[in-house]
Amino acid sequence: MSAGITGALVPHAPLLLPDIAGPKISADTETIRRALASLSFDDVDLVIVLSPHARGCGVYGRVDGTLDEFGVSGIELRRPSDPEAVDALAAMWDKPTLPGPVDHGVLVPMMMLATGEIPVVAAGLGEVDDGSGSPGDPVADGSSFARAIGQLSMRHTLFLVASAQTSCALTPRAPLTVLAEAKPAEAAVLSALRGDPAGLQRSASELWQRGGSCSPGTLAAYGEVFAGRSSEVLAYEYPFGVGYVVARVT
Repeated sequence: MSAGITGALVPHAPLLLPDIAGPKISADTETIRRALASLSFDDVDLVIVLSPHARGCGVYGRVDGTLDEFGVSGIELRRPSDPEAVDALAAMWDKPTLPGPVDHGVLVPMMMLATGEIPVVAAGLGEVDDGSGSPGDPVADGSSFARAIGQLSMRHTLFLVASAQTSCALTPRAPLTVLAEAKPAEAAVLSALRGDPAGLQRSASELWQRGGSCSPGTLAAYGEVFAGRSSEVLAYEYPFGVGYVVARVT
């Protein structure tokens, strides 16, 4: 599926932004930011970013937003988009066009990646319910998204930015503190990101169930788009108990 697509898996925590982080947090996350800065967008004509934090599943009509919902003012994003590609992806995916603004799963990566003037199409999966729901729908939507951008790659040379974080139960500082099952599930995801990403299709739901990951759908999409390819981890840290990974397809 991915012959005309390259891409990366990136984190989306607002604390990664230097304008928000203080000196100590900036130092703790410097490795992640350096890895993000190393990603190249040469020879692509369209960037597709998939977030796990949309208010509903669909394709954003524009790529702009703020972090006002986090109580942070002065952080604004605006990137050029491609209306024809937006409409095409929405039709191929059979999902609606979302009015925006984009969510932080789009905004944070786009503020840290050097995409320049390459048009960006942003899409989102509905948020995973934190206990009463199931990751089945986001995973299924991530899988159908992967098939849709496979079709879109017949018209464009694409770079897929899969916005994802791994477990949120790795240290006592984590939102879920420490869960014993989180680290084995995390290890399975990292193994797939250091080899054939197809393994993510099996491990994404398990990571949600065992480690509280917000991103089973975007992890599954990365796994399906790049199944049979090779992936490498450029950086991996969990300074606050939440896994931040930067990985790319090789």
